[in-house]
Amino acid sequence: FGSSCELDPSAAMAPIPLPRGALALVLAAGAGARELKYPEGMKPGDQISGTAGEFFRYKHVFVKPPDDEDRFYSLKVSEDIRCDVCKQLVGSLVANAKGQSEDSIMDQFDGDLPQPVVLTDEDAQGNRVEQNRKGCNKHYKDEVLRHGFRPQKCKYPENEAVPEGAPEYCLEQSDNRPDDRAMDTYSRESEAVFYACESTVGRYGDEMARALSEYLEDHPGKVDEAVTESCFKAGKCEKDAARKERKKQKKKGKKAKKEL
Repeated sequence: FGSSCELDPSAAMAPIPLPRGALALVLAAGAGARELKYPEGMKPGDQISGTAGEFFRYKHVFVKPPDDEDRFYSLKVSEDIRCDVCKQLVGSLVANAKGQSEDSIMDQFDGDLPQPVVLTDEDAQGNRVEQNRKGCNKHYKDEVLRHGFRPQKCKYPENEAVPEGAPEYCLEQSDNRPDDRAMDTYSRESEAVFYACESTVGRYGDEMARALSEYLEDHPGKVDEAVTESCFKAGKCEKDAARKERKKQKKKGKKAKKEL
């Protein structure tokens, strides 16, 4: 990571299973679990350096900084969970908005902290993360991870064929809520949630705020519908293949109605 980030000595106790190449000392329980060792010359508590984007979101890493393989994995997972992440965080942000105007919603999307960050002399990396705590750097933790949501392998009936184009990963909610340290420790799954935010609210925030405001003006009280509409249309959260299939089925439905 552009200065230093602490290697977490508690990595061996990490409760969350992370597949292939994950940054945990022990890969999840079960057959095929394998141990990852600290890179040569590194030990728990050492400081590491870099300039990647993760450096501005996390205060701790397990074992080693993320590499391109980790980022590719996070991007892949984010494509599957993008719409669910969008609906969760946008719904939460709209509920916290002072009003339903475009400006009020956009203020929530911007995610600026109401008070200046209090800096400390002892934790330069912590200062850096807190100073960059706005927009999706803030939302994916506060509106998604903090509420117990994490990407998991989707569960399908064992005796039924998985539908064509079905996602491999789903956003699931657990009763276990992460503490601040857990959210400030890098994982590929957490990064997938960040990418899902960045590719919707982060990229299309202006369009989404406008769409939300207009929908709520025309349909008072229909917040859930407005959120879904803005994520799918203005936020373009669907994967291309899924979007094309949905449009195809919609056209078929309209054609069938005409024939009746």
